[in-house]
Amino acid sequence: MTSQFTRIYDLAYCIADDGEEVALEQSNGSYEELDKVNLNRLHVKLLAEKMNITQPSPLTMSEIVKIELLELLDSVEEYWED
Repeated sequence: MTSQFTRIYDLAYCIADDGEEVALEQSNGSYEELDKVNLNRLHVKLLAEKMNITQPSPLTMSEIVKIELLELLDSVEEYWED
């Protein structure tokens, strides 16, 4: 894991190079001591889902293309009906 932390107000985080873990550091009120915790990506994912801040799993490319084509066909059909 890279040892360079990014600070967000009172919290610092560092994401592992492989993206599998995040380290968090936060002051516990003392300038000399920090509380530290490491979270696996599954922890982060579960927390995000519980907090409703994740999007549903993305569609596959074939599903996106199918939806786009159906919308295009609907538009063409409406155009020809007019």
